[in-house]
Amino acid sequence: EMIGIKLKDMAILFLKRLWLILLAAIIVGGACFAWLTYTYEEEYTSKATIFLYYNEGGQSVNVAASYLEISLYVLNDCEQILTSRLVINKVIDEITSDLTLSSKWRREVGELGYNGMKNSITISNVADSRVMEIAMRSSDPKLSKLIVDKICSYGAEEIENYLGFKQVSIIDEGTLNRHPSNSVNIVIPIAAAILAGLLVFAIALIIKMTDNKINRAEDVEKYLDLIVLGEIPATSSISRGKKYY
Repeated sequence: EMIGIKLKDMAILFLKRLWLILLAAIIVGGACFAWLTYTYEEEYTSKATIFLYYNEGGQSVNVAASYLEISLYVLNDCEQILTSRLVINKVIDEITSDLTLSSKWRREVGELGYNGMKNSITISNVADSRVMEIAMRSSDPKLSKLIVDKICSYGAEEIENYLGFKQVSIIDEGTLNRHPSNSVNIVIPIAAAILAGLLVFAIALIIKMTDNKINRAEDVEKYLDLIVLGEIPATSSISRGKKYY
């Protein structure tokens, strides 16, 4: 049978079990952080930018509103081409077959495959412009730059072929960022620690609410409807190395 509990009793229970709540939070949060640190792998991001323009009769048109609308309209098409199997598989085949590159790079690219590499690529459009930013993540900054440069190069060729006119200009080649773009997510260990502490308190609260034993003088009056005349205090004595109450 569940017994009602007052807010004051909950606060007292929380303070009594605070050491256990903190201990559980530290153990679970620490274990979660240690696991994330152990499984953490550095990632390096390289970014390149391309510009979409219209070229007609050998003259580039950059300001006409109609041509701007055309370029903006094909942004999604360009993104699909840049992440197509045709482009990405060309990059994979070239890197994995290039014996001048390190075996680690060739193995990593081969293990990524099309789906892995596509998921590692992020393409965004600078607002109200015809500039697209292509970013690539990998375990090595130089490898990221190599991949993103090849994607831009092969992607530009395929965009020209499929859209029927020259429309891509590479503004910036891939950056060489030697600082990891990711870090251990500290939010997860903190959340795990909080949940562990709440779970311990919830268990203590349930035990308290289901405890129907007589523990205090107030319990006698509450459950037995009797008046307490007095209490016998607990005393202790030590005899022959043993403690008695």
